[in-house]
Amino acid sequence: MATRVVTNVAVTTTAGSVLASNLARTTLTIRNFGNAIVYLGSTNAVTSANGWALRPGENWTDTSTDAVWAIGTDTSNLEVIEESAGSAVATTASFTVSEEISYTETNAAGVYTGTVVIPAGSIIHDIKVFSTVLWTASTSAMMDVGDAGDPDGWFTQINLKATDLALGEEINFIQTGGKEGAYLSLTTGLRTHNYLATASSVIGVVTTVGTTGTAGRTRMVVVYSTPVAVAATKV
Repeated sequence: MATRVVTNVAVTTTAGSVLASNLARTTLTIRNFGNAIVYLGSTNAVTSANGWALRPGENWTDTSTDAVWAIGTDTSNLEVIEESAGSAVATTASFTVSEEISYTETNAAGVYTGTVVIPAGSIIHDIKVFSTVLWTASTSAMMDVGDAGDPDGWFTQINLKATDLALGEEINFIQTGGKEGAYLSLTTGLRTHNYLATASSVIGVVTTVGTTGTAGRTRMVVVYSTPVAVAATKV
């Protein structure tokens, strides 16, 4: 259920907090009903030089989920209207990110490399590979997906000429198509290298051999998040 909260905030000549960050926020409106100019910013470093000026009687509306701080040329008052999509999301919550690499076949045999850089502390949730047009290399068009430590750790030797990945099909962590690498175990159902303590990369490499056309189109989508760790409490 959407919520709407209205508050009045007093502003002084010292930077002060107006509103905490809220990832569920959809709309924020701030009205200056005081007598002094107020400058808005996202941190306590806001000043008249770097802040957004809100003059007496003016409104400011935005969809930012950031925190809001304010400082005035004199004391003033703000009416703050915050609308959110349901309950506020914890500030330690993280977004799931999807990054896509596209592979386009060109004339002559060669190697196509696509890299998605993953920040330290991230969790890889899935890697999806699918083709929108089959490849036409006369001998072979094979794809490996891995990292610097194991070039085919996730998926190995995916045939992009139809044998392994026909149009409309997708290979992913759940449906591996028999192409799983060392990081994916169908025997135990366990995956390794999902959590990255240090920054790493998912690397997809397509290698074509023989005379080629320009038809092939394949996409690799990497889904990951970088959560903020919150320490458990012991009782």
